[in-house]
Parts: sequence; C-alpha cells; structure tokens
Amino acid sequence: MATVVADDFQTLSNCYAAAFYENSDINLKDDIRPLCTSNNIPQIKEFTWKDTGDHSYGLIAQELESMGYSELVKTKDDGFKAVDYSAALSLIIGKLQVRVKELEDRIKYLESK
Repeated sequence: MATVVADDFQTLSNCYAAAFYENSDINLKDDIRPLCTSNNIPQIKEFTWKDTGDHSYGLIAQELESMGYSELVKTKDDGFKAVDYSAALSLIIGKLQVRVKELEDRIKYLESK
C-alpha cells in the first residue's frame, strides 16, 4: 500500500482511508440557511460556495466545534476547517434514531389515554 502526499489527489479507482475530510469552513460559504431545527443535533445547512457560486448542502465546521463535536473537525494547513462527514453523518443518524424513539414513545403514551 502506498502513501501519497499531495495538494490534490485524484483517482479513478476505489480509495480507502480511515477518514475523509471535506471543506466545511464558514468562511468559504454564503447565504447559509438551516433546513430544519432541533436541539443538540448538528444542523445541515443550505448555502452557496463563495469560490464557485455553486449551491450546496452541508455542515458548518465551526458550529460542530461549538456544539462539542471538535473531534469531527480538522483545521487544515491553510487555516480553513474541514469535516469528517462519515463520522458526522453517523452521529446525526444516531441522534435522529434516539429522537424518533422518544417521539414514538410519546405518541404511544398519548394514544393510550
């Protein structure tokens, strides 16, 4: 297995790694709007990339840090922050599963009255 260190890495075959970090710094985005609201669950935002003007969806690295999820964020050599989206999405899915269970239990309780 080879280790490649480069500013840009491209492959046409499968690529495996312990983690993939994607740019997610607030300073790279414009027109940031929440898609929904919920307490203690990282919020996916709708935004526009400043450099390309492309419309996209994702997380804000600084918000993850302020919520106590700094292990999901890496500060790159250029000072911008990136997010380990695989781990972040696993966290969000887990928190949503817990919330769904809470709501299902509440519905069962209310229907039993």
